[in-house]
Amino acid sequence: ICGSAYRRIRCRKFYLGQRNIPAEIGTMENPPFRLHRLFPAIVLLCLTFPAAARPAQFESIDFDKTAEQYKRVEVRFQLKETYSNPFDPEEIDIWGYFRGPYGNTEKRPAFWYQHYNSDGVPDMKPEWRIRFSPTEVGRYDFYIVAEDRRVGVTTRYPLGETTLSFSASPSSSAGFVKKSAKNPRYFCFENDATFWGVGAGPVLNRDVIRNHAKFKLNWIQTEFTPAFLIEDRTVGRYNLFRAFQGDELLQEAENHGVYFQIVFSHWSSWKADMHTLPEELQQYERNLFPPWSENPYNLKNGGPLSHP
Repeated sequence: ICGSAYRRIRCRKFYLGQRNIPAEIGTMENPPFRLHRLFPAIVLLCLTFPAAARPAQFESIDFDKTAEQYKRVEVRFQLKETYSNPFDPEEIDIWGYFRGPYGNTEKRPAFWYQHYNSDGVPDMKPEWRIRFSPTEVGRYDFYIVAEDRRVGVTTRYPLGETTLSFSASPSSSAGFVKKSAKNPRYFCFENDATFWGVGAGPVLNRDVIRNHAKFKLNWIQTEFTPAFLIEDRTVGRYNLFRAFQGDELLQEAENHGVYFQIVFSHWSSWKADMHTLPEELQQYERNLFPPWSENPYNLKNGGPLSHP
């Protein structure tokens, strides 16, 4: 009980051992106040109720101090608290807020990350990361907000109105691919140059990316889940090793100037009557994608859907 709580205390009749505590024990301003009689009750309450979970506390924060326009800036940090499911925003929800040179503010979500060595073994502690790509040249200020919904407390880093910052310099990049404002049937870069995507899919690995670059192809259509099994067969749980593999392939593609058209689902994983298709097609699909019977959203696998 905090000190201010002692200033005015009234309670009902307690029975501790053989001692009765009067119903009216007075106040600090209106003695008599027999604190030694109340002390056993305070100790009993402290021993009876477990300590509540602490709100998020930041530690070990690191980030890129400089970056090129349209390139990635990464913020890496740890929280002192641990969470049963760091992927669940109803448990812990973290966002980074970035203010650009001209005053516009954008926000990006934090994600739980694990790095692995070439043998697929974790080689560092898992940590939180936030990624952001500056679209303007100049200074960016940012801060992080973590909402620990277990205890209903929001924590800001840095505290108060202070911020962290990095500087973005000009780059030769044409920017991100987007829908053309001149003709919405076409894609273009940030500098309005037309993007012509030429390539194939859905198989994706390092050799495929490098072969695309070798033959001047710049586009791959690929399914990230369930093909990568990132969702780990359980809704709301994600396979960190699979996510790391996908992250490495994204970096490989960026290094070779290859773009992805990412598909987050595939029709055969949502088709309950696959048996009605030709056997050859059924086998082909099973070799690439888990069927509905293995879909994490299937009620039989703990998901919410009895039928796709």
